[in-house]
Amino acid sequence: MAKEDLKTLITDFLQFCEIEANLSQGTIKMYDYHLLELLSFLKTELQKERLDLGDVNDESLRLYRVFLNRKISTKSKAPIKRSTQMNFLVSLRAFLRYLMLDRGMTVLSPEKIKLGKGQDRQIKVLTSEQIDLLLKEPDLTRVDGLRDRAIMELLFSTGMRVSELSHLNASDVNFKTSEVKPLFIRLKGPRPKDADDLRLSVRSIESLIKKYARKAGLAIDPTPHTLRHTFATDLLRNGADLRSVQELLGHKNVSTTQIYTHVTNPQLKEVHKKFHSGNKPST
Repeated sequence: MAKEDLKTLITDFLQFCEIEANLSQGTIKMYDYHLLELLSFLKTELQKERLDLGDVNDESLRLYRVFLNRKISTKSKAPIKRSTQMNFLVSLRAFLRYLMLDRGMTVLSPEKIKLGKGQDRQIKVLTSEQIDLLLKEPDLTRVDGLRDRAIMELLFSTGMRVSELSHLNASDVNFKTSEVKPLFIRLKGPRPKDADDLRLSVRSIESLIKKYARKAGLAIDPTPHTLRHTFATDLLRNGADLRSVQELLGHKNVSTTQIYTHVTNPQLKEVHKKFHSGNKPST
């Protein structure tokens, strides 16, 4: 097996993901974190400072699985979930596929990295009544109330990610203006020279949704992603097909949209099986 420096190959892979594959920064950061964790594990396990591709083999993969199974979360202080363990392995598999398919290198077969069955992903979804209560909370006689209502309406009606909403500009909504500025801005504090510094952050949007949920007395603690989940679930409950919802959410593979079949109706599971047949999750 090749003796190329493993750290250098990982850097090449991350650059490929950004420039050639055009993956999101979130996905690239996830790959970066997971693969650096692999490097750290191998250095400790093999007592080597410089690693090469040959160090990723059947035996080191077996030991890495044991390591992940025993890994303790820094937040919960408990062993990491099976789904989290699988994410680490998905990143490794994507890296090996890149080396094999895009670099033509001889590597440990990605197919040897079996993911197994993880825990069902639990998602939070609001009912129609909860959505109504949430949207009624902003005071529409105030500028910030109008802004906050528009934010929540947009998240629920489009299913967009909060990061996408935070980066929206007025020009993105086809307003007739010669200015390019953030669509949703903070209304308090000093006025900066750069209009972009007024842009509401992802954290600010998360906070305002939690604030209105508390005021509405909702038992659930929603996030912007809860509104995205609710958007998808609402479409499916009202007869939309799985493929259409997949496209609206921007999922690369219909298997990702499968999580919503668990909270709608049993017939949707059959629809998923029909469309999912022959499709494997992408990495």
